[in-house]
Amino acid sequence: ADKGAKVIAADVSDEFQSALKKRIEENKLKNIEIRKIPYDSPGLTDHEVDMVLIVNTYHHIENRSEYFVKVKNGTKEKGELVLIDFFKTELPVGPTTDHKISMDQVIAELKKAGYSNFDVNVDMLPYQYIIKAK
Repeated sequence: ADKGAKVIAADVSDEFQSALKKRIEENKLKNIEIRKIPYDSPGLTDHEVDMVLIVNTYHHIENRSEYFVKVKNGTKEKGELVLIDFFKTELPVGPTTDHKISMDQVIAELKKAGYSNFDVNVDMLPYQYIIKAK
């Protein structure tokens, strides 16, 4: 946002939204829309955004394939989904292993949602994988 991009900061949590609003005000950031969304929808209109970034929350989403059909519909034709989440193994940070989702399962669920092009990076971050999907 500080480089001029329009950002939609969407979350289900009022607490997170309050913290984000405070951060926006403290840093005098522009171009950020805070959007409260329901648990079962990303709250996007068709072809609204260039990119969707989801970090460390994939396991919280129910009916993921259905949810990511909505994400895909909300992303512009040349846009992408970027997921960052913890490796499904015991780590010194992040949730317990039973709350983590393996990369293979993420990719299978995203394929079911209509994604077909994947770029996976396991070397950039020490505890997380990055999946870019189109």
